[in-house]
Amino acid sequence: MDYQLSSRSRKLFLNRTGLYVAVAGIPYAVLLVIAYVCLQVLHWPVDPEIAAGDPVASWNSLTWTNKILAISAIHLCIWAPFYLAGRGLGRIAADQLSNHKTSLGAALSDMGASAPGLLIYSLLVGYLSMIGGSVLFIPCILVFPVLFSLVVPVSTIESRRLRAAIGRGFSLLRRVVGRTVVTFLAFDFVFVVAFTVRIVLDHALPDFPAKGYATIGVFFGLILVPTVLLNICLTLLCYEAIGKGTSAATATSADWLSRDVDHDTV
Repeated sequence: MDYQLSSRSRKLFLNRTGLYVAVAGIPYAVLLVIAYVCLQVLHWPVDPEIAAGDPVASWNSLTWTNKILAISAIHLCIWAPFYLAGRGLGRIAADQLSNHKTSLGAALSDMGASAPGLLIYSLLVGYLSMIGGSVLFIPCILVFPVLFSLVVPVSTIESRRLRAAIGRGFSLLRRVVGRTVVTFLAFDFVFVVAFTVRIVLDHALPDFPAKGYATIGVFFGLILVPTVLLNICLTLLCYEAIGKGTSAATATSADWLSRDVDHDTV
């Protein structure tokens, strides 16, 4: 990741640290609550009396409908919190760059209004990643997130619907693809380290109620700040790509590239 991009993302983050962390953390906290209710309270998708302790038998005991629902739920667990947080984080960063104040309520309201489309979008990215990884044998954990990396930022910055933002995001990505790939590689490294820590804790800690949820909570905690910085970087890259696509006379929307953020007005 180049110094200018990482430096500016840190400045924006440090200026509104509490707000960024809250907006990034809420989707993951909600995910843990939903997962607990589904698995422990509703016993969905597997009845604990059926094939308990045997993952293969548990999977085979599901109907095809429940199998599809379970796969979709996994994709939503992986992608939906990330994109919902990305929408809120992008809103905060975009408002900072425009010297506008953003409250927690305004960011959450924007995330809520975008939630239906982002849930569908999460399924799209999830299933494409699954197909890419199982059929095309490509590194889907990097390729598809990079391909779709500017969709949420551009939908935030230009107030586009997600369908229109997908094409626009692909177009903008061509202008900053190298720096976007490097940014995601840095995030993937942190992700792998955090996941490794979670596995080590899972094996090292003695069994206790909700142990799995505790170690997953640690994992989410470790990637929280990197997720914030990643989304700030993507917002900055999106602004840069938009600026590169305009004429010199109308490129003032990207003049953040040559100035510092005003800490008194953000």
